[in-house]
Amino acid sequence: MNFIPILLAVVASAGTITWVIRVVTFPLARKARNSSAVTWSGYVGAAVATVPALFAAFTLGGTVGGAWFEALIGPSAIPIGIGIGIFLTLVGTATFVGTLAAVIAAVLVGSVPQLNGSQ
Repeated sequence: MNFIPILLAVVASAGTITWVIRVVTFPLARKARNSSAVTWSGYVGAAVATVPALFAAFTLGGTVGGAWFEALIGPSAIPIGIGIGIFLTLVGTATFVGTLAAVIAAVLVGSVPQLNGSQ
């Protein structure tokens, strides 16, 4: 089996997770009283979620991605489909948990603006 697409998927996932967490947490952190707590909670939440997300990515993402690419393109595209499935599942799961942790931290430190416009 060719492990290069799997390795590339995991490395690209780490970079994408870091970028998405930074994009989401920095606007929340600017308004927070404790901006470092909001930013670091996003990173820590994503890091903690990466371990179970890897399990889900390898079992669910790899299986579904490989099967879809085999059906769409052919048996030669299975490693690429596995890599794309792992990437999408890992990024989706870890960034969701990381951004959720950052939003919870922002609520706890009182930095989330009111939705109705009143202060």
